[in-house]
Amino acid sequence: MPNDEFDDLFEHELLIDIEEPQLRLEEGERREVTVLFADVKGFTKLSQKLDPEEVHRRMNEIMKIFTRCITMYGGYVDKYIGDCIMGLFGAKKASEQDTQRAILAGLMMTSQLKLYNKLIRQKGLSHGIEFNIRVGINTGLVHVGKMGQERVGDYTVIGSPANLASRMESNAPVGRIMLPVDTMKTVEHLFDFERVGFVDVKGYDEPIECYLVKSPRHHKVERWLKRKSIFIGREDEMRVLRDGFESLGKRQVASIIGISGDAGLGKSRLVHEFAATIRDEALILQAICSGLRPTPFNLFTSLLENYCRIHVNEAEQSRKDKLHKALTDDLSDDEPLLGFLLGIRSDDVRLQQSKKDRIEHVQQAILALLKSIAEQSDKPVVLVLDDIHWIDESSQAVLDYLQSRFFSTPDAARWLVILMHRPDFELSIKTDTIELKPLSSPEITRLIRQHTSDLDLPHGAIAKIEALSAGNPFYLEEWCNYIHNLPTSDLKDFPVPANLHSLILSRLDQLDGEVKLLLQKAAVIGQEFFLEILHEIEHRLDNPAPLDTTIEDLERQSMILKMLGFDYSAYFFKHITTREVAYQTLLISNRKLLHKLTAEAIESIFPDELDRFLYALADHYVRAEQTDKALVYLKQSAKLATDSYANRQAIRLWKKYIELLPEKEIGEKQTAKLTIAEIQWLIGDWDTAEDGIKSILQGKPGNPAINFEAHRQLGICHFYRGRMDEAKEEFEKALKIATTTNDPHHLATAHGNLGIWHQHHKEMSIALEHHRSALSYAKNIEDFDRAAKTYSNIGMIHLIQQEYMEAEDNFQAGLKIAMRYRFQKIQSILIGNLGYLRYLEDKPEKAIRYYEQKWLLAEKMDDKLEMIKVLGNIGNIRRDRGEHREALDFYRRILAIKLTLGNKTSIAATHYNIAKELAALKQLDQAIDEIDKAIELVENLPEKREKYTAFKNSLKQG
Repeated sequence: MPNDEFDDLFEHELLIDIEEPQLRLEEGERREVTVLFADVKGFTKLSQKLDPEEVHRRMNEIMKIFTRCITMYGGYVDKYIGDCIMGLFGAKKASEQDTQRAILAGLMMTSQLKLYNKLIRQKGLSHGIEFNIRVGINTGLVHVGKMGQERVGDYTVIGSPANLASRMESNAPVGRIMLPVDTMKTVEHLFDFERVGFVDVKGYDEPIECYLVKSPRHHKVERWLKRKSIFIGREDEMRVLRDGFESLGKRQVASIIGISGDAGLGKSRLVHEFAATIRDEALILQAICSGLRPTPFNLFTSLLENYCRIHVNEAEQSRKDKLHKALTDDLSDDEPLLGFLLGIRSDDVRLQQSKKDRIEHVQQAILALLKSIAEQSDKPVVLVLDDIHWIDESSQAVLDYLQSRFFSTPDAARWLVILMHRPDFELSIKTDTIELKPLSSPEITRLIRQHTSDLDLPHGAIAKIEALSAGNPFYLEEWCNYIHNLPTSDLKDFPVPANLHSLILSRLDQLDGEVKLLLQKAAVIGQEFFLEILHEIEHRLDNPAPLDTTIEDLERQSMILKMLGFDYSAYFFKHITTREVAYQTLLISNRKLLHKLTAEAIESIFPDELDRFLYALADHYVRAEQTDKALVYLKQSAKLATDSYANRQAIRLWKKYIELLPEKEIGEKQTAKLTIAEIQWLIGDWDTAEDGIKSILQGKPGNPAINFEAHRQLGICHFYRGRMDEAKEEFEKALKIATTTNDPHHLATAHGNLGIWHQHHKEMSIALEHHRSALSYAKNIEDFDRAAKTYSNIGMIHLIQQEYMEAEDNFQAGLKIAMRYRFQKIQSILIGNLGYLRYLEDKPEKAIRYYEQKWLLAEKMDDKLEMIKVLGNIGNIRRDRGEHREALDFYRRILAIKLTLGNKTSIAATHYNIAKELAALKQLDQAIDEIDKAIELVENLPEKREKYTAFKNSLKQG
């Protein structure tokens, strides 16, 4: 054989060896199906009198009759089992009238069997035997698909709802149809029922409440056509928006309008129609929160992408170029920070700083961008923020910052801000609110008439759909789309779907098989999806779909839409419900495989930008049950959420990470639990944090670093809850571990904690010794965070000793470090200390300015202890000025926070302060109530109880 031929053969064989295996999705779906079982009674007696062939002939005749009854009402005969037939409704095409159809089929089977009995009697063929029937019906979620070796009739359903339908049949009285209560409730408006009561059903632990069908109620079935989406009503809401726009410039702040409404009521449509009326008069900026990809700052990432006309999966260099082109020269310093939102990498020093501080830089950059946009435009600006109910914590912090620094100032007088959200979400910003209500009856009638003008609607059709839709415009739109896709010949007999979920499923069932499957695959990717990812998934699967033609088909049917203004490879589901239904119909095994392929596609397509997809990758690998990969991305996304102060999201991610970690990873689990405890302590969930730390110390011994951190954190818990002896004990345990391991970082931290403890107990020389040791260790290892904290602590000792110059020097030294390295927490503490110093120097106005800066930092970090300190200091200044009502307000705000923390002694102190302010306002009865609360809380602290009781007695004496 010539060498070239041998080489060709070798290469061919090698290619076969390395080719990626083609994966196959399992056939079938998960869907809600109505199952009917019918059993014929009388064949046992007949078989004793007739030849088996004659018995078979009679059985065949009856089963043909039953089959026609099932198929007439849109059902599918699953199988024949002796003298029993099993029918399925909704297994291949949903209608939401599936339970109704099954009952009607059962009633027809009963009546047809009576006619059959009459006929064979007339022909003298009955042999004295009366055939009868029992029917059982149940509706529920089942696995639908083929079973066993491929053959005709191998399509079936598997699941407990099918078993229960069989049990209903075996328990039904002869000649009746029985169904369980949950199934009955779905059609109780269509049929009259007779309650049987609770029935013991084989295979079920508890009796099941059952009903028998009596007869249908009189009702009509209607359908109609929708030609085009039209805008109906909302005149009052449009007037509010227009008035808000026309008021711009007449007041010294931004005009802010909130639009509240349930899903489908038309919030986005209302704003779209309003924007169309002012498009020539205003500059319109739009952004939307992602409920499916809640990455930090995603609201403002969306705003920036829309403003710069950047599509989600655009290359980094292209993003960078578009951003640079969109920004004015005065924003050059902010460009790296804005680029950070777009996933543009930069070595800007501000992005390399502490994880706690980047949010402040981002806030300032976004504010600068908005101001620049307004200055460049000669028109008013309308800022539309959609789906605020899905806002992430970082975006919320930015929005609150803009409210306090921009929207509430004269600079924003030409801005209209529109916030759209669902009713169960409470805005943090005060707004004029539009509460969207369902369409009125005249509006529904008008909409239906315009969409169905060429149809002869059955009597009562409008009333029927009004009741079904509850005035929800989305429901009406989906309904009309559904009718529009049906042949005119089907209009008369097709029943009305009972709810939106099944309505959409019935629309999906009209799609070609390949088209529907592609929609399901896209649903796994998310509400927004990229064709590149679908291409990659199809490449890995056996029998890939023709992607271009199927996507076009989905577009034509308005299932999906192109992302306007972006690259055509980006699409999104027109309605989130469509995506949810498409996803829910997938088999769990197929979901897992598709989630895995989606995650792998992201890794393959975006290898250099995975930080933008951390949350998505974690979610996909968790759902795919690919534990190793899930753990990698869960940890990264949890760290990202922690760094961005997305505290509650961070806790959820860390908990999921711990849940998936192998049992042997004790140290990793404990480290994650300590991180959770630290976050919980920050947000004020003290009880849970303390319980978590104790569980670590009570479990298997961890490594020295974990034990050190656990004892240190538990000491802090005891300290702030007034358990001083326990606090000292834990701090000393931490110091002992640090000394044993000779870890300089731990030594610095441990000495600092003990220094604070002795400082609190006025043992200043011991405290100063500890702090100096901490500062020495910190300097040696360049632990600037610890150094800044120690300067703060040393400064406080000088402050207590009235050595104000030395205190100032130490505070300023610490603040210089904190600001340089963007240590937000210590920056907050030092600014507060300087405020207190100004207060002692009798400079209250300067003190308040420091406290206002501290409040912004504390609120941004959601740091409850720092918030208490700020409120207390400002309240004290108000008190000293004789502004008792204002002081009272600050103390009550402190009490509200302290009540969530649970330190009884500290809560009692605040009740005491409130009582003093009430006494100063001559509200003695209320003051006595407050001091009684304080006395009750310090029942076991004689010194405190004596002090508060003495004050109460003085109040009684007037």
